Amino acid sequence: MAEVFVARSFGAWGFEKTVAIKRILDKYGNDPAFIRMMVDEAKITVLLNHPNVAQIIELAEQDGDYFIVMEFVPGVSLSALAKRLRERSERVGVLEGCFIVTEALQGLHAAHEQRDQSGNPAHIIHRDVSPQNVLLSFDGHVKVIDFGIARARHRLEMTEVGTIKGKLRYLAPEMIDPLRFMKSGDFDHRVDVFAAGIILWEQIANRTLYEGDDEMAVYDAITETDAPDLATLGLCDRALADIVSHALARSPDERYSTAEAFADDLRSYLYRSDAAFTHRRVAAVVSRHFPAEKDELLALERGAPSGPHQPAPKAPPVHKPAPEPPRQQPTKHESTSKVRRDRARKNVVDVGDARAPVNAPTVVAEMPRIDADEHADEGERVLTVNTLVSRSDRRVAPEPERAHGFAVGAETVTVTGDARAALRARRGESAGAPPAPPAGAGVAEASLPAAVPSPIGDGTSSAL
Repeated sequence: MAEVFVARSFGAWGFEKTVAIKRILDKYGNDPAFIRMMVDEAKITVLLNHPNVAQIIELAEQDGDYFIVMEFVPGVSLSALAKRLRERSERVGVLEGCFIVTEALQGLHAAHEQRDQSGNPAHIIHRDVSPQNVLLSFDGHVKVIDFGIARARHRLEMTEVGTIKGKLRYLAPEMIDPLRFMKSGDFDHRVDVFAAGIILWEQIANRTLYEGDDEMAVYDAITETDAPDLATLGLCDRALADIVSHALARSPDERYSTAEAFADDLRSYLYRSDAAFTHRRVAAVVSRHFPAEKDELLALERGAPSGPHQPAPKAPPVHKPAPEPPRQQPTKHESTSKVRRDRARKNVVDVGDARAPVNAPTVVAEMPRIDADEHADEGERVLTVNTLVSRSDRRVAPEPERAHGFAVGAETVTVTGDARAALRARRGESAGAPPAPPAGAGVAEASLPAAVPSPIGDGTSSAL
């Protein structure tokens, strides 16, 4: 129903992140049922915050296309690994298979126990646990994906009576014949336990458990026969075979009651067999059989081109600042000093246009100052710093009337005394203004750092 892309997400200050985008195929894009399924997948998965479940970042729509932004997992599916191994007449190691299924079970148990925003059980059942929906990253971590047909309490898209959702060969008996296998006439989270048991059986046996092209024959095999005993086949020891048989019990009441109980037994067996086992063993298997895919996907994760024919990733577009709103007088709840600060933050302007003289500096950058039309509280000190930066990033002295305390090339600008009084004196205002204090009184200093890139446009710099 969907196609998946690798994408780059861009943010402020050069932030970048590789993500996966799942988009409904065009032929299903106008079908409300498929749209509701995608919405359900996003709403269900976003509740889950577990290292063994691939995270949902965003559900969005653009021009009628619905898509999910998801965590990008550089790796391959368990089904792809199993297929590659069979092509090479190899198999997943028994302990590696136990580790993979243990990790997947932990993610499933988190889903089964999840509560909704109101604190009530969400009643999430995956219903499509299969090798295609278990991802193995190149660093050996396991992620469960695709809750698109999961059953949950607040699904928008409900399953019709008599409809079975899920992959045929991973269905539990009670999904095929609920009246026979469930006293309540419906199934619960133990169908995911059964499917995980099938995955483990297949990893150990290195073949499909329920084979054949006849659907009715597969249905009969699931509901009428027990899975072949792995110990009898000589594929593992009795302890592990008993764990697998417990997970594959046809009666749900005889099966593991939770995915966590199944995972606990597998974990105990794994570390009894090899106390030093880590995820690096799985990473080595995946990396050894998918070297080219590993290089390509890790390059994509870093944002580099994945091959000679791939274009380099484009830089994010530069957004121009919105026009400055009209100048307004402060309200009765707003101090004049706050208004001055707000205005000063925006007082970085490009003078490199037709109105500027030849060889004019590129940027005028000013710190907070007192405007002639404002009346600040008496006694308030304001540090006035004005500097220009040329295209060669050389500091240039400001206009003469604003050069008080400024020295060309100096790293520090010092304003002595009350800035307001000095400003009024230079402007020739009335003698009624408070006189400037004697030299040396009330010194304020501000350091001027080196020029840094400015967000106002390409090729401009500012230094404050």
